[in-house]
Amino acid sequence: MPEAPLLAVSNAGQPLPAGSTTTMSVNGCDFTVTYTWNGIKGRNLIATFGLYEALSGGLDASFNLSNVEGQLGKGGTQSHTFNLTANTHAARTIVARGELVDSRKFSQVSGSSSRSSNTIVSTCG
Repeated sequence: MPEAPLLAVSNAGQPLPAGSTTTMSVNGCDFTVTYTWNGIKGRNLIATFGLYEALSGGLDASFNLSNVEGQLGKGGTQSHTFNLTANTHAARTIVARGELVDSRKFSQVSGSSSRSSNTIVSTCG
């Protein structure tokens, strides 16, 4: 008896789950940060993303950010390459973070924050 054919399942047209991702790639002292979000409520938001120094206790201190106004919460992607100068800083652990900020209240939009999974130890600054 012949077997029944397998049915292919497609997620095309299905909305992505709400949230965000932040990625970082590095080439020498050029740090490219990409912040992507989907399904967040709001409009006229500010995409704030960039480089942070990972500190003890799970805290991160920003030192180089990009802000892009006029974003819609329903989804988007912003990317920027930060060009730092080689060997101008003591070695530190660098991580990328991104979030959406309400342009009227200047507060973080719930569910929009993300941190890159990779960290880089660098003397660029």
